[in-house]
Amino acid sequence: MKKKIVFVILLNLLFLTACNGLKTQADYSSELVSYMISEPANYYGEGQYYHEIQKIEHAIFEGQYQIDASGEIKDNSIGNTSADYTFNYEFLVTDQSVIQKLNNNRLNDSDFQVVEILSLPLEMGHTWYFDAVMFNNKTTKMTAEIVYISEALDEIKVKYTAKDYTEFRVFKKGLGVTDFTKEIAYKNVKAISGFHLQKDGELDRADFSEAEVTVIQNEADAFTDIAEQETTLAEHDLILGFNQNYEKKIKLEEHQLSDYVMPESPAREKIDQLKAVDVGTFHFIQFKAKTRKTIGEAVIIEVVEQYDIGEGQSIVNTITYTLKPYGDRLMIYNFE
Repeated sequence: MKKKIVFVILLNLLFLTACNGLKTQADYSSELVSYMISEPANYYGEGQYYHEIQKIEHAIFEGQYQIDASGEIKDNSIGNTSADYTFNYEFLVTDQSVIQKLNNNRLNDSDFQVVEILSLPLEMGHTWYFDAVMFNNKTTKMTAEIVYISEALDEIKVKYTAKDYTEFRVFKKGLGVTDFTKEIAYKNVKAISGFHLQKDGELDRADFSEAEVTVIQNEADAFTDIAEQETTLAEHDLILGFNQNYEKKIKLEEHQLSDYVMPESPAREKIDQLKAVDVGTFHFIQFKAKTRKTIGEAVIIEVVEQYDIGEGQSIVNTITYTLKPYGDRLMIYNFE
């Protein structure tokens, strides 16, 4: 009889221990979940860019809500293999925030792989700070702020800023992100890119035209008026080749950009972080050296570059190159 009583007590203790190990409530915010994507959707950007989310899976793991949304990029200029076209988002909803992880840097989304896209409370002016993770696994400090709320439309707009970088998202209940825009940099020329949710029956894309470019000048004759500083043939060919291959790299064409850049240099770090971007009709034409000076073994050349942006218009952009010898050749050490 005593053995039976002891057994019952042990059984009850095991049951209580098991119950204590179970979570009695979910550790995620249902309010945040309501602003996440819930069904397949199509999105369009500039030119021929287009992507669609084809499959969405939901799960609750260790009390947190997880969403996996996968799809395909439809712009044929983006990649060359099936792996280039496919992508997936991972969203982790906790009791305080939503973390987005993006698994394909050819998707015209954030320049960062991991971003804290929403945070409670969902109130106007609410600001939060986090470490955004780049596709090379490096991190940078980012600030996010809710800049617009529409209760009538169930929409929230968030602005995200990091050093020399800005992006926006508009969230709508039941639909997730309906609008995404970011400033992309072609060297130090800024352009706006992104995507929008395609609504039922919507065919007109005129409200999101080809990249709006903010530039120093917008007249072709501004380039003609520049007095050119003399450079050596090696310096000229190095800068010319760099520009031609820089454009090829961001357009996902075959390139030899690394052949022009010094290993373990600021320039190498910058080109390693380059993403493929839709720059529309943006096309490098030519450059002129404006100033040239030497500091020790370094040659510093201020260059004015001219780009064709289509429809008979061109822009100019100023870049300073630092060139240094590497072995028996001259290479680009930095550009800014």
